[in-house]
Amino acid sequence: MIQFTPEQIERARQQLERLPGKLAIALARAINRAAEAARAEAIRGVTARYNVKAASVRKTITMRRANSADPRARVVSVGSAIPLIGFVVSPNKPAKRRLKTPHKAAVLKGEGLKPFPGAFVARMKNGHIGVFTRTGEQNEKTKKEKIKERYGPPIPEMMNNKDVRVSIEARATEMLNKRLDHEVNQILIQAGAK
Repeated sequence: MIQFTPEQIERARQQLERLPGKLAIALARAINRAAEAARAEAIRGVTARYNVKAASVRKTITMRRANSADPRARVVSVGSAIPLIGFVVSPNKPAKRRLKTPHKAAVLKGEGLKPFPGAFVARMKNGHIGVFTRTGEQNEKTKKEKIKERYGPPIPEMMNNKDVRVSIEARATEMLNKRLDHEVNQILIQAGAK
């Protein structure tokens, strides 16, 4: 949670004391800019550490904006585990025949591809392509061995990584401190008080 210091609020209150209701507007605007910066830093931090696309991260994040009546913003990521095919997988297309070397995958950047013995890439009847392994159980109807899709971590878990979380909080705090003075100055300029 990122907050203003009492000194920051008092300084803004003194500057805007002749303009009733404008303090809440300045606070809400600064909070919203900090929330936007936190969202951008979350995307940047996750894609820098994990082999995942920015669009995949962006679509899990929702932002509730602050307003003058409720000066609180929330940046929340909700999502389930990402199929392993969404990361770096080699080979990443279904093979025509069984391969002699195991499939490899990399979830974290810079760690290289790790072998997944027994894994294979397949296209399902609905067109979905994924990385699967056999479970060892037999399907009662088809009498074939069941397969199970492999997944990487969910994006909210990636965002909760200590390094990523620290960078998000640092960027949001920096933006919050910087933007409050800016928003107060903008309101004073618009009111002709500066």
